[in-house]
Amino acid sequence: IDPEGGSGSDPYAIPAGNPFVDGGGRPEIWLHGVRNPWRFSFDLDTGDLWIADVGQGEWEEINLLPARDGSGAGAGANLGWDRMEGSHPFEGTNPEGGVLPVFEYSHDDGACAVVGGYVYRGMAIPALQGVYLCGDYCQPGVRALRMDGTEVAATAAFDLPVTQVQSFGEDAD
Repeated sequence: IDPEGGSGSDPYAIPAGNPFVDGGGRPEIWLHGVRNPWRFSFDLDTGDLWIADVGQGEWEEINLLPARDGSGAGAGANLGWDRMEGSHPFEGTNPEGGVLPVFEYSHDDGACAVVGGYVYRGMAIPALQGVYLCGDYCQPGVRALRMDGTEVAATAAFDLPVTQVQSFGEDAD
């Protein structure tokens, strides 16, 4: 939405480039099929959209929606909820054109709620350049995903003295 573009009794305006502005859904909607996105962020270098979506009961998921020419990441995407929980059927099957997560993990090891983070673009830790960092509220530490295009090339878990992660932050560096 454009929060400053409203006129008259309309508190906001709908940008002409929204994916449903001409029908198929409410014009305000950018994407759908998320359950409980607990933090999302844009990669400052690429414009890619990262969404950590808390699962219903068994699976936590990370979604990557690539930008198109630096913007438009996720326009009109359907991430599958409530038919899918991650890449697993929940109340159906993946909808036609549904976008499956690039990474998911189960609650088997005590995980309970994914917490989204950021793609590291700092200079202090060169080995993390371009790595997506996230966590889980019920597991200590931080997870890292290194991507090769839209596929996860490597994952790592850092055993840091961090418990009950609730959010991440990013500064100018």
